[in-house]
Amino acid sequence: MNKLLEKLAGRYRKKAEKAPRSKNKQNMADRYSSGKQDSAEGAGKLVFNQKSVGRDQLVRQLAAILEEKALQAVGGILFKAGTAEETFHLSLIPNFYEGERGYHYNIHLPCEDEFTLIGGISPQRELTILFKNREVDDAARNIYRRNYRMLVQLLLESAGEQPFAFDWITVQLLREQEIFPTVPETLEDLA
Repeated sequence: MNKLLEKLAGRYRKKAEKAPRSKNKQNMADRYSSGKQDSAEGAGKLVFNQKSVGRDQLVRQLAAILEEKALQAVGGILFKAGTAEETFHLSLIPNFYEGERGYHYNIHLPCEDEFTLIGGISPQRELTILFKNREVDDAARNIYRRNYRMLVQLLLESAGEQPFAFDWITVQLLREQEIFPTVPETLEDLA
């Protein structure tokens, strides 16, 4: 499945590299390239599919994978994301590959714990971001907020002109667990 992601990324990489950066992307890129990051903005190191990557490289790879044609070809993407110390880990696999279904249990992070985010992106760019912990206190909310924001910022930088939308179950989970003071309606509300 990783071979498919690499193939899709390679196919669309040139298109993503040539595309002009939106104002929103440029502002976020400037914040991260300055080297000054607080806990709400991001981690010091990024790991994508168990390989250390730079932010620009990761954004380009995600942009290629999140192209409309690429998402449709694989029926969407499944992912896990989490943090270990100052490292943000993101791993993803296609929903379908060569007639086989992908599953979250096939995705492995070295930092899997109750704060690991699991989810997917449908071909219609509907975003699901969930977690398994049922008992959430204020300290846990802070960690979840940080993880959500890091993931969402990467997705926004990679999204191009095609927006994402939260699915109803993500909105309901955020509402029930009171992760954010107000329930976000868009990804931009989290960034």
